[in-house]
Parts: sequence; C-alpha cells; structure tokens
Amino acid sequence: MTFGSLAAAALRRALITALFLVVALVIIAALWTAGVRILSLDSFGTPTPLQVWEYWVDGPEAATHQAPILAAMWTTLGHAGIGYVVGTVLGVGLAMLFVLFPAIERLSLPAVLFVQTVPILAILPLFILIFGRGLLVTTVITALTVFFPTLVWVSHGLRSPASTTFDFFRSLHASAGTVMFRLRVPSAISGLFVAARLAVPGAVFGAFVSEWLATGDGLGYMVVTTMQGADGYTPLWAVVSVTTLMTMVIYALVEVAESLALAVYSPEKLLSR
Repeated sequence: MTFGSLAAAALRRALITALFLVVALVIIAALWTAGVRILSLDSFGTPTPLQVWEYWVDGPEAATHQAPILAAMWTTLGHAGIGYVVGTVLGVGLAMLFVLFPAIERLSLPAVLFVQTVPILAILPLFILIFGRGLLVTTVITALTVFFPTLVWVSHGLRSPASTTFDFFRSLHASAGTVMFRLRVPSAISGLFVAARLAVPGAVFGAFVSEWLATGDGLGYMVVTTMQGADGYTPLWAVVSVTTLMTMVIYALVEVAESLALAVYSPEKLLSR
C-alpha cells in the first residue's frame, strides 16, 4: 500500500464529495424553483433561489446585505464549533470510561438516554435560568446534540478490534492504557468520523435554536429579525440558504478530514471505499 495510492484514494473521495455537494445544490435549487412556480408561492412572498442569490450575492445592494449575514454566520460557526468540541470531548471521554469500566456504563446509561430523549425546546428555558443567555448556554445545548452519537460510535469503535489482537497485547503484558491508545483508539477513528457526520448538522441546529431563543445573536436570531422586517421573505430565505450551505460545506470538510485520517490509521478502509 503506497503513499501514492492512499493520496489518490483520498483525493478521489474528496472530489466525489464535492461533486455530490454540487449535485445536491442543483437539485435543491430546481425543486425550490419548481415548488414556488407550481404552487404559486411567489404570491405569498416566497422568493426563488435566483432572487435570494441576487439579494445577498449579485444584486445592486448585495454588499450591504452580505455584511450582517456573514457576521451572523461567523457567530453561529463559533457557537457550533465550541459546542462540537465540548460534545466530542465529552462523548469520547465517556466512551473510554465505559469501555474500561462496564459497570459505570450500566449505571450511567439510563441517565444518558434520558438527557438525549428530552426535547431541546423543553429544557432550554431551564438551561437559560441556570446558565444565562450567553455563550455558556449555547455551548451546553450544542454539546448535548453532539455527545450522544459520538459516545455510541466511538464506543463501538473502541470495542471493534478482533479478540485475537487483544490476546496478542495480553501476551505482551500491555497495560490498559497501552491497549487503549495503541489498539482501541486507532480502531475508533472511523467511528469518530461517522459520529462527526451525524453531529455536524446537530451542532448547527443546537447553535441555531440557542441563538433563536436565548442569546439574541447569530443566524438563529437573524431568522426572527428578518421575519419581522419590511423587505419581505427574501432576507429570511437568504439566512436559511446560508445556514444550509454552511452545514453542507462543513459536512464536506469532515469527509475530507476523514479521508486523511483513514489514510494514516485505517488505509484498508479508505481503499475499499
């Protein structure tokens, strides 16, 4: 397995991801336009993708419209990124703890499932009272949407090595730490990125909801202000479009990062895709 073949496989996967992203955007734009025209939604103020494009990219006042949208986008990216990191660290840490001490997993799993199944909108008012309306509440809500898929997939990856491999490490009298970081963690890299593909949209959603109902900034809050504006629904759909594009681009970047990680830790999985 040469470096050239691994690099070619990683590049091929990145190009396929980019191609699917472009195709998805074309399909979404086509369905959106068809829906507006066929259902006569334009009579209710619903813009077409071309009108949204002209509003914040190519129109005469696009530069004026871009500034607040891009500022809100970077705010949401910051909220989602911090929450994602916290949720991932929490999920990976709990997964390692559960693998090392199964009794703790059996005792803690009901509480973990309870936290995961409670709707965010139901617990957000409580979290606002506890954590306030700043970055902390956004981080908590976003981390909650991220840690569960990370916990599940990383736990699965940590337990995935073959039993014969564990026997080999035991024959060398390897410590639990050595087994964890030399055997289990490399085997969990693929699961970590599967969790990331699930968690990235969740992180954006958690940040969006927190901004909408708690912090008063970012794209989430901008949805509220654009709904009440005098420019119709075009600014609202511009914010929605930016949120969707941002999520899709981050997802594609996760795919690229996964290809690079698999080239190092699991090249056979990269070449099989």
